[in-house]
Amino acid sequence: MSFRVTPEFKRRIDRAAARSGRSIAQEIELRLDQSLGGDAGFPPEIAALLELLGRAMLDTGTGISGINHSAGHGFKPWLADRYAYSQAVYAAIHVLQKSLPDGPAEPHGLFAGGAYTRERAEQFGRQVADGILEAMRGRHPDPGTAALWAPRVREKLGNIGDRLDQHPVPEEYIGPSTTAPAHFVMTRDAAGVEHYTIEPDEVLPEGQDE
Repeated sequence: MSFRVTPEFKRRIDRAAARSGRSIAQEIELRLDQSLGGDAGFPPEIAALLELLGRAMLDTGTGISGINHSAGHGFKPWLADRYAYSQAVYAAIHVLQKSLPDGPAEPHGLFAGGAYTRERAEQFGRQVADGILEAMRGRHPDPGTAALWAPRVREKLGNIGDRLDQHPVPEEYIGPSTTAPAHFVMTRDAAGVEHYTIEPDEVLPEGQDE
């Protein structure tokens, strides 16, 4: 695919690619994907929240790299700068903390007892995130629907994906979810590591009892 662009558009793309650390081709592909509504089918609130987080991170990171560059301290893409990237992460966390709903954060329902100790209940989010990361890395034994998005996401992550790939397999994690009613299944691999996967429940035809 090839097309003509104006000199001003070329300058803007060049600047955007330099700020992000992406190649010009990657930057153009990202911008086109965003303009075509590449929200991966998320609910509207989540898609909007992801955009808000991205803007908070981008403004923080580019702000730090731009201020340093203007002050004569050279230019370093913020995605490769530990300080700038850390501040961008803090910006995203700050937004998420302000979006927390009212009420106690205590485990409840199934997570308040039975098979779930308090420690396990409070690690649920981390284990789900680890499962998503394992699917993205291509290391999950049964990625399920993650096989549809993981290669695309991994390619777009670029150097960030390389950093994520360096981490070892977590001792426990929960595999990528499906959109159907589901239950947890625990398997243990040859090394003795426990893997928790969310498996879809069997849906009986309407009017048919178990």
